[in-house]
Amino acid sequence: MRDPDEDLTEDERRPFIQRIATMTMVDRLLLALRGNKEARTFLIKSPSKMIQDCVLRNPRITPREIADAVKERSTSQNVIATICRNREWVRSYEIAFNLLWHPKTPMAFVVRHIGRLNAKDLHRLAHSRQVPATTAQQAKRLLNRRPGAK
Repeated sequence: MRDPDEDLTEDERRPFIQRIATMTMVDRLLLALRGNKEARTFLIKSPSKMIQDCVLRNPRITPREIADAVKERSTSQNVIATICRNREWVRSYEIAFNLLWHPKTPMAFVVRHIGRLNAKDLHRLAHSRQVPATTAQQAKRLLNRRPGAK
């Protein structure tokens, strides 16, 4: 029986993260633009804004990956702002919902999109301590204006 790692080169045997760490900046940018899901998930957390922007411009990025990136509190403000500006992504209720819960979401986006939430989600947002106080205040104000609220 043959060893499955027998035909792999030394570079292919190394873990994916180690291979990315040894890449040049240009190679990382190209990987961000053309890479698979694993590469996009890792590179969107990169401290480089150029790499983050390239990941978001990757034509194969899915709304599910965007929603997952927004759910993480460690996602940079640059990525959050870029996602907020993309109308196609923001149309998704899940992405808009996650953006409203994210502490780094620009207040202009919160004010413009908070009305899209259903009553149950709006109530949870209004009474949450995980969101900025201004977001919770906006949610409470909107909740009080809706008929049959409280």
